Amino acid sequence: MRLAPIIAFAMGCHGAHAPNHSPALRTAIALPGDLVERVVLSGSLQPTEAIELVAPTTDFSGLTIRRLATDGSAVHAGDRVVELEDAPIVAKLVDGRNALASAELALKVLQRSNATLLTEKQYHLREIEIARTKAQLQIATADLGSRRQAENNRVELARTERRLAAAQHDLAETRKELAIEEHLKEIEIEKARVAKASVEQALKSAVITAVRDGIVVIERLAQDGHKLKVGDAVTDAQVILTQPDLTKPMAVGASLSDVDDGQIAVDESGTCTLDAYPDDPIACTVVKLAPMAHLKEGHDSLRRVFGVTLALASSAASDTARLRPGMSVKVVIERRRANSLVVPRTAVDRSGVARVRLASGQLKTVAISACDAQRCAVAAGLVPGDVVTL
Repeated sequence: MRLAPIIAFAMGCHGAHAPNHSPALRTAIALPGDLVERVVLSGSLQPTEAIELVAPTTDFSGLTIRRLATDGSAVHAGDRVVELEDAPIVAKLVDGRNALASAELALKVLQRSNATLLTEKQYHLREIEIARTKAQLQIATADLGSRRQAENNRVELARTERRLAAAQHDLAETRKELAIEEHLKEIEIEKARVAKASVEQALKSAVITAVRDGIVVIERLAQDGHKLKVGDAVTDAQVILTQPDLTKPMAVGASLSDVDDGQIAVDESGTCTLDAYPDDPIACTVVKLAPMAHLKEGHDSLRRVFGVTLALASSAASDTARLRPGMSVKVVIERRRANSLVVPRTAVDRSGVARVRLASGQLKTVAISACDAQRCAVAAGLVPGDVVTL
């Protein structure tokens, strides 16, 4: 409803000069009308599907980026897109190889020493076995008439058999002990081998390659919002790059300040205008609104925002010739409030509780439901026909 003639007429009727040449009192009449509320958001193009390229999970925390592909550059599957500083990994790998070689050498030395010890004990056992055999022969060939000699031979045989049993037991126990020692050394070798393999894998994973043909998009740091660059440190499993699927439609990711909570809703429509194409707005629709606010990326950590996702019109969403991830987008959501009681925006004092001053001089508290650039909709506090001062 066009109110300009009415407001102009009202201002003419109520704008007579007071005595003593005081300034004209500008007024307007509160009348029903339509109000279009505009909510403006800023965002960027986002792919609906993308593969994340993340930092490896290793024992080396805080690895820095040594080389990084250019943001938005075209790559082929297998191309190196990220290289992390690997000096600490290489140093650890040298230590791991030395540790493995030392453990293997220690096992060989132990095996030679154990073999020598077992040979000595086996030789000692063989000597006792020979002594027993000799004692058995003496008993078998002794003069039957020499009872004393026969008794001595039997005593010697019994003593020799006890020595033999002790030597056999000692040899068996020694074998067990030496086997345990060698097994422990083998465990040390296996640990060293696994540690070396882990470091080798870490060294290999310090180079991240593209998983498919396409483009790469550099991620932003949550702390201050800047895009990752050479020299930045990354943590385990941190997303460094993404590879968007350009065959899928693009969407818009935007942020709604928490002070504007409730200003937009899912399924509301508006326009999304790319900064690169300001004269070609695209119809878009809110498809997702985060239920909880989060800290806004950037230096001002006190600001909280709701994440908003908007779907572009199908005719434009797949325009890969123009649309690229990361492009800045201005989002305008319009809400039409039909048959509202409206007054000029300049009639409302919103420095604290919203108030208006009637032409009579009375100051009234009002409830404002919405405002556009020129007018405000009054939900309570005025009736149609009230004359307010500007």
